Amino acid sequence: TEEPQPAEANVPYSAMSQITGRGGGSFGSFSGTLYNGTSYHLSEITIGVTTTSAGNPVTRTYVEDISIAPQTSGSFRFPIVEGDPGTETNWTIDAAKYRE
Repeated sequence: TEEPQPAEANVPYSAMSQITGRGGGSFGSFSGTLYNGTSYHLSEITIGVTTTSAGNPVTRTYVEDISIAPQTSGSFRFPIVEGDPGTETNWTIDAAKYRE
């Protein structure tokens, strides 16, 4: 028999500022490292990636499974749709989930 998976819940907004990191895009992927300063074991991250396409700013949202324990760092990588050549890429951590 399979054991039930712990339920996932959203990290409270008040704790989101404790999730920080660095990242960047290249060759069709976006990767980086996050520091989880919360007391939650992170299981999913939602990242908004903003770039320029046909000269116009475009933000796309990506959801990635992760596993980062409290007060530790972990890496992530996922494929993205790249913007115009030579344009800047900005990103935000929009949401996170943890396992209860």
